[in-house]
Amino acid sequence: FLRPGTNDDTASNFGLLDQTAALLWLRENIAKFGGDPDAVTLVGHGTGATLVNLLMISPVAK
Repeated sequence: FLRPGTNDDTASNFGLLDQTAALLWLRENIAKFGGDPDAVTLVGHGTGATLVNLLMISPVAK
């Protein structure tokens, strides 16, 4: 999930890229549902919290 590369020197992280794409979609569309794109809060429990932390330090998610 987090690193499905085919060998050790493959740089991929499809799980975080999927989450980043979902957040981009949310930013672009949240106003249509009455939300504020500048006031989105991410929370998680267990592994979900770990993934939120990974998003916070990922340069892709900036």
